[in-house]
Amino acid sequence: MVELVVHGHEGGACDVGLLLRAMDLATCAAAEKHSGVNCVTVAVGDVVIEHGPRVGDLLSLTAEPVLVGRTSIEVAVRATATRGPARRAVCDAH
Repeated sequence: MVELVVHGHEGGACDVGLLLRAMDLATCAAAEKHSGVNCVTVAVGDVVIEHGPRVGDLLSLTAEPVLVGRTSIEVAVRATATRGPARRAVCDAH
């Protein structure tokens, strides 16, 4: 799990690049933990942003391998945003 505080634009919206970078780090960490060797991201598909995180939210990303081949690993990642007691889904990706 990766957690970070959301930074963003003046309007209070999260920078999508920050979200994608954090998702990439989480999926790479999950793949490397599973395989025990260095891994790189080759492709990203099916990113659906349900609710954009806002500035000040705590963003939590959870990633896990869902399909392991001989030379590749497909990793699913889920991002959630927490502000106080409220927690909501931000996006899912494979």
